[in-house]
Amino acid sequence: MLSLSCGDDDKGPTGDNGNGSDSIVRISQEGSHPTLSPEGDWVAYKTDSGIYRSPIAGGDPEKIFSYGLEPDWSWVHDLILVRAGGITVFDPATGDIVQTLAVNYDDGPCWSPSGAEIAVQDGGLLVVAYPDGETSRVSCADTVDSGCEGEWPTWSPDGQTLAFEDGLDIMTIPRIGGGIATPVVYNLWDVSYPTWSPNGDWIAFLMEDSTHQNAHIWVSDARGKGYGLYQLTSGKYIDYGPAWSPDSKFIYFARRQVDSAFYYTPLGIWRVKFGAE
Repeated sequence: MLSLSCGDDDKGPTGDNGNGSDSIVRISQEGSHPTLSPEGDWVAYKTDSGIYRSPIAGGDPEKIFSYGLEPDWSWVHDLILVRAGGITVFDPATGDIVQTLAVNYDDGPCWSPSGAEIAVQDGGLLVVAYPDGETSRVSCADTVDSGCEGEWPTWSPDGQTLAFEDGLDIMTIPRIGGGIATPVVYNLWDVSYPTWSPNGDWIAFLMEDSTHQNAHIWVSDARGKGYGLYQLTSGKYIDYGPAWSPDSKFIYFARRQVDSAFYYTPLGIWRVKFGAE
C-alpha cells in the first residue's frame, strides 16, 4: 500500500496490501456501480440482469429492479435512481417506479444530500430538480484545461459544492453561482469516479497506475491532495465505482481482474476499510 500524506495523519487509511488483507472483503460475486442504503445495511449494484442488492452482514442477493445503469441511493427518500429512459427513480422495497425524468445527459446521475436535486454530466455540469425535472447549468471555468467536463459529479455533504472529473484532474465548484473550478487531484495518472465522503473530509476516486492497465482506489483529502493522499487497493485489477458507507469508514467498489491488455474477468463488489480505529 502506498501512502502519501501530510497534515492529519491520525485520519489515515487502513487499505489493502494487494494480497487479500483483512481490510478488504468480497461482498458480491457480480455487479458494478455499488451504492449504499441509508442505514448502510444494504449495497445495491448493477448486473447484466438488473439491479440487485446484497445485505452487508451476509446473505443472498435480491433482485430489486429489472433494468438500468449507474444506480444511486438517496439517503433522504430511500429511493434509487438509475440511468434508464432519462432518470428513472424506483422504490427498492417494492421495485415500483416512482418517477421517470426525461432528461438528456451523458453520465453519472447523483442525488444531492437533500434529495431535492440530481447532478449529471451534459457537456458540463447540469442539475436536475426533483421531482419536477427542471434543469439548470452550473457555470464553470477551468484554468487548467479548456473547460469543465463535469464527468461523474458528486456532492459535498452540505450540498454546497460539486466535485467532478475533468480530464486528468478532479475539481470542485460551488453549486450556487459556479465560478472557477478548484483542483483537488491533478498532475498524477488518469483519474475517474470521484465520490465525496459523508463526513465531508475525503474524496475517493479511481486512478490508473503507470502501466495504464490497472486502476485502484485512492482517497484524497477534500481540501486537496497536498493535505493527504492515500492508495487503498493495488494489484492486477481495475477497481472502480467507489461508494462510501454512511459512517465514512468503508468504501465499496467493483473489481475486475486484468488478464491481459485487452481481457479481464469481472470479480463483483468488494469493500475496503478506510480510517484508523
